[in-house]
Amino acid sequence: MLVNLIEHRACEGLLSLIEDINRTKASAWGLAVVKKQYIRWTGSDAFALAIRPALEDTVEAKIFTGEDGMVYITWLGMQRRTYQRICAIVGTMLRPGVTLEPEAVVAYFDPQVMGNEISTLLRTKKENQVRPLSAEAGRDAPAVSNGAEHPLKASPAQMRQFHNALLQRPLRKQLQVLVVEDQQLLRRLLLEVLRGHHAVDAVSGMREGWENYLQKAHDIAFLDIGLMDGDGHTLARAIKQLDPLAYIVIVTAHDSLEELEVARSNHTDGFIVKPYSQQQIADCVQRYQAARETWTKKPSRP
Repeated sequence: MLVNLIEHRACEGLLSLIEDINRTKASAWGLAVVKKQYIRWTGSDAFALAIRPALEDTVEAKIFTGEDGMVYITWLGMQRRTYQRICAIVGTMLRPGVTLEPEAVVAYFDPQVMGNEISTLLRTKKENQVRPLSAEAGRDAPAVSNGAEHPLKASPAQMRQFHNALLQRPLRKQLQVLVVEDQQLLRRLLLEVLRGHHAVDAVSGMREGWENYLQKAHDIAFLDIGLMDGDGHTLARAIKQLDPLAYIVIVTAHDSLEELEVARSNHTDGFIVKPYSQQQIADCVQRYQAARETWTKKPSRP
């Protein structure tokens, strides 16, 4: 039987299911997240009817249509095959003008491995909150969504690689950090500050940074705004749309209100103005580590 829940009941139901999966250590569960903004949406009932063939070989299938613009599909059994079927169906439902691959519209998660992070994200959306910018920005980020398109795309192979890296993120013993900075001296400075304690990838361009993130799903990304082949805001927006739990710090020489507002609208987690100190970078890493402990902390039960 296919169960279809909508709006506030969806969030509560999905949270309860994920917590049960983690508490009982149940395996063979799959979770797909569909970005509703990219598909022709005629209602939750019509979507459930369209997606039903993809779930025919599963049991306990459920569709949760939340108020956050996402549709969450859970099922038991045949995880990878079912995900591929869902992608195939969603590919026929894309809105006119959308050039994304279905794998970029439908994200796959293992709810047992990623359960705590997913639960934290759902609770954040439910409370209509966004993690604040760093102290340098001076204000909290607004609870708004930036659904603008961006020119950065991912192939099905890149999406598979990203999903695999994402599943490994909670298990890493060393933080993976991405630095995107077009000035060689500043790039080397960040590299030297970080690489003694963390695994660091340092690149000079927007597209190279995008490809690196798809490959490794970094824990933290430090992004310069002015890049030769684009800008850090575009890259931040692309990464946040792909991975809402990404931790992104904008590093820039431009401290204008306009730049700060763009960073806020992209839900970035930090904003550092050049020239910066080694301590500022270390503080960003410490804030990420403290935030991650909060995100992954298991909810207490009475």
